[in-house]
Amino acid sequence: MCIFTGLFPRLRRCFKTSPETFVTRGIQFQEKFAASEDKNSDNAQYFLTKAAILFSQARERYHERNDDEALARVLSYLALVDWDLYSWSGKSQGKLSQAITSYDEAIAKFEALPDLPSNYIDLLANAALAYKERFELWHDQSDINKSLEYYTTALRSIPQDSPRYIDISQIIGSIYWKLYCDPSCTETRKIEMMDNANTYFQQAYERFPAENVSEKSNCAYTLARISYAKFQRELRISGPSAKSHLDASIDLYRSAIDCMSGTHPYYSKTLRAIALIIWYRYKEYHEETDLPEAQIFAELALKFYPVGTEECRALAEISGAPNSTANAYDSSSPTRSFGTALTIQSQEPNSPTISVDPYDVHGSGISDEPPSPSSTKSRRRTYYLSTISPSTLAYPSRNKTTRNTLHVLQLSINTRI
Repeated sequence: MCIFTGLFPRLRRCFKTSPETFVTRGIQFQEKFAASEDKNSDNAQYFLTKAAILFSQARERYHERNDDEALARVLSYLALVDWDLYSWSGKSQGKLSQAITSYDEAIAKFEALPDLPSNYIDLLANAALAYKERFELWHDQSDINKSLEYYTTALRSIPQDSPRYIDISQIIGSIYWKLYCDPSCTETRKIEMMDNANTYFQQAYERFPAENVSEKSNCAYTLARISYAKFQRELRISGPSAKSHLDASIDLYRSAIDCMSGTHPYYSKTLRAIALIIWYRYKEYHEETDLPEAQIFAELALKFYPVGTEECRALAEISGAPNSTANAYDSSSPTRSFGTALTIQSQEPNSPTISVDPYDVHGSGISDEPPSPSSTKSRRRTYYLSTISPSTLAYPSRNKTTRNTLHVLQLSINTRI
C-alpha cells in the first residue's frame, strides 16, 4: 500500500497537461473570439473566457518551470485577452487592472532577457494604451505618467521615418495637450505640458509623407491651436513680442486648410478659425493685407453655417456681406465669446472675440461646447489591441488619403493678398 501511495503523485505529474498545450488551445479560443461577428454574444464571451483560463493555467505551469521567456510570452497573451474582456464585457475595471498587471510583468520579464522579442514595441504600446484608459477612468496621475513612459520607450525603438513613429508621436502629443487643458494643471506645469505637446506634434508633422495630406492637416491644425495658446500665454506675460506665436498659428492654419478637401470633417471649423484669427491680427496689429484674406476665409466658411446663427453673423461681419449688419457682437458686452476658453478680446469694442476650445485635443476645431468626457473617451485609439491574435501581433496598415483641394482654395491659400 505504501508503494502505491508514493506512486500516484508521480503518475499524476507524468500525465499533467503541458503548458504548451494550454497555450495552443488558448490561442485557438482567442482566434475563435476574433472571428466572431458579434463580440457580445454568449459564444464569443465563452471563447474569450476559455482563452483566459487556459493562458492562466499555462502561466502557472511556466512559473513552476522557472521559464521566464515562455512566462513573459504567455503573460502578453493573457493581457490581450484581459483587455478584450474589459472592452467587451461591460468595461470591468478589474479586467483592465488585470491586463495592466500582465503587461507590466511581461515587459519586466522580457527586459531581463538577453534579446527582446519582436513584439516588444507592441507590448509597450498596448500597456501604454491600457494605462491611458485607466487614467481616463480614475484620473490617477501615476497612470498617465506610466503611459507616457511606455510610449516614449516605444518611440525610441522605432525608426523615425516609419508611420508608427508618427502615430505614437501624435498620441504622446495629445496626452500632453490634454494635461495642459486639465483645469487642475498648475501654471508652471502648463508651460511644460504645452511645450512637450508642441515638440511631439511637430516631429510628427515634419515626418508625414506627402500623400498623407488629410492626417497631416489634422496635425497642422493641432499645432496651430498650440501656437495660438502660446500666443495667449505670451501676450499676458510680454505683450507685443507674443505676435510671433500668432503668426506661426496662422501659417499652420493655412497649411492645414491647404491639405483639406471640402468634405474633410474639420474643414468648416478650420475656415472659421483662420478667419477669426486673421481678423483679430488685422484689428490688433493693423496689418492691412490681413483684411482681404480674412474676408476670403469668412466667405468660404459662411457656406457651412446656417443664416441667423451667431457663427454666421460673425463671419458675415468679417466678410462684409450684406447681412453683416446683424451685429453679432454687442458693444456693451466686450467679452462675448464664441468658444469656451482661451479667449482674447480685441481692443476694438465691436470686434469679434477669438476663442479656442482647449479641450478639443484632437483638433476638431473651435466648438461652442467642450466635448463631454464620454465623447472624448469614445475616440480613444485601439490600434494595437482589438482582435489581435497572440501568435501574430501585427500593426494594422494606415489609411492613405489622396489630396483633393478645392480650386477656390488654391486661389486663396498660400498667397498673401
